[in-house]
Amino acid sequence: MCFKFEMAIIYSCLIVLIFWTWPASGQHFTDCGGELSADSGSVGTITSPYFPNNYPLFSNCTWIIRCNDVGQNVVINFENFELEDTGLTDFCRFDWVSLDNGVLIGNADLGLFCGGPSTSGILPPANGIVSNESAVTINFRSDFLFNFSGFNLTYTCTGKTDSESGE
Repeated sequence: MCFKFEMAIIYSCLIVLIFWTWPASGQHFTDCGGELSADSGSVGTITSPYFPNNYPLFSNCTWIIRCNDVGQNVVINFENFELEDTGLTDFCRFDWVSLDNGVLIGNADLGLFCGGPSTSGILPPANGIVSNESAVTINFRSDFLFNFSGFNLTYTCTGKTDSESGE
């Protein structure tokens, strides 16, 4: 049935293949992520699982970075970034990293990134990303088909604290 070239049949076969290969509950790779804190002047590092080797399929990792001083902003710089590309679309739908202000995964208001230097994609800015809040949530997801070396990033906190501004 999957070898017929009718569009409805091909689409149905792809849907069946996706659900057949999607892992059952509890089979996602989640041995990653966590809550991290940062001080002004200190630099932390986050890497995708197994970086610089290929990350696992079905990864689901969430990191929350909090500045120890309220009123500071988190600064993130991606040193290396190589994920699955966007395919034939202009958005990240396979493997991606999202960045959100605050501690909840929401609308990727700081960015949704995928691809890499050797593929098409939406890459993080070379000059870094600065949050609007004293916390950032980073979510990394990978799907069931292709995997790459992933990413490593550095983070720190910057900006005036309440005590520095005299409040």
